[in-house]
Amino acid sequence: MSVFIAPEGTRGRDLRLQPFKKGAFHLAAATHVPIVPAIVRGAGACQPYGQLVADPGVVGVELLPPIPTDDYSAENVDAKREELHALFARHLEGEGQVAATSSRAGALRSPARSCPS
Repeated sequence: MSVFIAPEGTRGRDLRLQPFKKGAFHLAAATHVPIVPAIVRGAGACQPYGQLVADPGVVGVELLPPIPTDDYSAENVDAKREELHALFARHLEGEGQVAATSSRAGALRSPARSCPS
């Protein structure tokens, strides 16, 4: 079984990486199933915040190597959440964007791509 969870919980009004919610990390701690991080690019341009229907366009998805969760527990969910947030921020920073140092600070995502109308 596979589950896709957006760690931010929802899209933000801007292109900043939002804080990660704890639910996915509690699920990983309970099941010890590896996490496969997915960096999604271009979705904000195709379906801006508040728009119910997506416009046609190109959305890129980069799958990062699986992260073992054997050492995940209810006691270290916050630390693991911060580690994954930092990984996402590093990948976004590599595109010349401002990086976050924690899930409480925002990192800019890759620039929005224009979707045809």
